[in-house]
Amino acid sequence: MIGAVVTVLTMLAFAVWMGVRESLKPAHWQDGAFTVVDDGTARLEFTVTTTPGRRIVCTVQILNPGLTEVGRRDITVGPSREKAITTVATIPTFERASSGTVRSCAEAPRASLSTHPQR
Repeated sequence: MIGAVVTVLTMLAFAVWMGVRESLKPAHWQDGAFTVVDDGTARLEFTVTTTPGRRIVCTVQILNPGLTEVGRRDITVGPSREKAITTVATIPTFERASSGTVRSCAEAPRASLSTHPQR
């Protein structure tokens, strides 16, 4: 009986931890339409959901039929007053692509203040 209670409490704690961990991410994303423009270009539409006012950088990965990466680009999204931002990324490729995905998104680094005097 005690073993069952400990198991249930452990599973509950893990589920709570996973939920908190997921909610702390600066952005969530959803892949949308993928289009092959030509043998050297692909386009991926995706939607990023984040706190309004944040700048997010998403890495878009383009793949060939063998799932080898044939193109990649970091795309800056936002800032926006909206929570969900739909973006279309046009990515150069070195061979014909067959699919694309957002590999990851993270909050963009804040712009640093220049230490050089303006001329």
